[in-house]
Amino acid sequence: MNICWKDAETDEIVDVEYVLLDGYSIGDRFLEGVMFRCKAFLDEKGELDFEVTLGPDEQDYLERKKASVTDWCEDMRTYAVGYDIYTHPTSGRDLYYDLGEQQ
Repeated sequence: MNICWKDAETDEIVDVEYVLLDGYSIGDRFLEGVMFRCKAFLDEKGELDFEVTLGPDEQDYLERKKASVTDWCEDMRTYAVGYDIYTHPTSGRDLYYDLGEQQ
């Protein structure tokens, strides 16, 4: 199986290294506008999982607030696995994933 990202409006396949999720989903106003970078992969069971990181500005923000970057990234990873609409990292358009058949 392969992970295929598609534009939510046009269903066109999109080639992206990672997608974004706004931290508001897990941290309310404290993380509003903090965009987590979620890189998708299939785990050993063939299920969707994510490696979650932050950009330098977002990481600086959390460190200034004395918040645990590791804990918030893990919380976002858990959230991302069960979510269905993500954001394109440059265009801002909505994306969704499709687990295609193995070629």
